[in-house]
Amino acid sequence: MQHETRENFLHFAKDRLIGALAVGVAASIWGTLGFFAKILYSEGVSFEALVAVRASVGWVAMLLFLLLTRGAKSLLVAGRDLYFLVPLGLVGVGAFYLLYFFTVRESTVGTAAILLYSSPAFVVLLARAFLKE
Repeated sequence: MQHETRENFLHFAKDRLIGALAVGVAASIWGTLGFFAKILYSEGVSFEALVAVRASVGWVAMLLFLLLTRGAKSLLVAGRDLYFLVPLGLVGVGAFYLLYFFTVRESTVGTAAILLYSSPAFVVLLARAFLKE
């Protein structure tokens, strides 16, 4: 019984470590997006190209991560859910990338970051105004 408990603990600890590492890597990449965007803009890269590369690399990375950690079955989506997921991806994520990188190009990384991280306040205000929440 002790051996089984120890194995469960080690498995739990390994999962926690992998999770912490994934969060650290994601935060590091996320936090440097604006910085690297400014460098790439100065080299003549358009924000549209940057958005396309960012979305493509993110998609491939997430696909590989899910396949390696959860298997192909984790990618199955019910057909009825596609009606919500496709617009969310195109409008929610796509518009976010376009607007974020556009703001970085036209303004400063700091301004883009402030707008990005104030989004919860905007959600509260818009939900109150339009959804009466």
